[in-house]
Amino acid sequence: MGVFVKLINVFVILGIALASVVVPPQNLMTARADVFGPYTADSGPFADNYIHTWCEGRANYIPIWRDSMQDAMDYLDAQTDMTTGTPHQCNDSIDIWYDVFDSSVLGLDVRGSTTCRVAMTPDGVCGSTQIKMNSTLLTTYMARRKTACHEIGHTVGLTHSFGYSTSSDCMISGDYTLTFLNTHHVEHINSRY
Repeated sequence: MGVFVKLINVFVILGIALASVVVPPQNLMTARADVFGPYTADSGPFADNYIHTWCEGRANYIPIWRDSMQDAMDYLDAQTDMTTGTPHQCNDSIDIWYDVFDSSVLGLDVRGSTTCRVAMTPDGVCGSTQIKMNSTLLTTYMARRKTACHEIGHTVGLTHSFGYSTSSDCMISGDYTLTFLNTHHVEHINSRY
């Protein structure tokens, strides 16, 4: 992937000097490298290993919630080196506890959140996380699936995507229907696990 720029070369005839001036296109946005791992407020901890198990926390979910969670976990399994599977019984060794709350608990503008349930190691590894999803705001399958994908990304160290573009994925915050991880984020995951 590259950005095309015009190079204007100025040749100085009498001194064998060469200077290049880079002129970016007018509509070129400034590139931002994203942080991978627990180094900013926008990124999540590292998982303890490549096996990423999950359970349905304190609620009995109706199929519309379970389906979006399972589909997001299946996507992680299919597109990365992570291994997921079907829901397990909740205990402290489970990587992700899914819980569903409404806006009275999570707030009117929070679609989901991820927190480490156990003590994080000094190098940023969390053995068990809690994903909270907002039932008030996530009223469609696509909204639930996007948020599940987003929060799962945080459980393996991904940070937010900034600004909508053709390379955006579920790590962008807000009301989008992107339910996949872009190649860049998949490469982050595969490089770690």
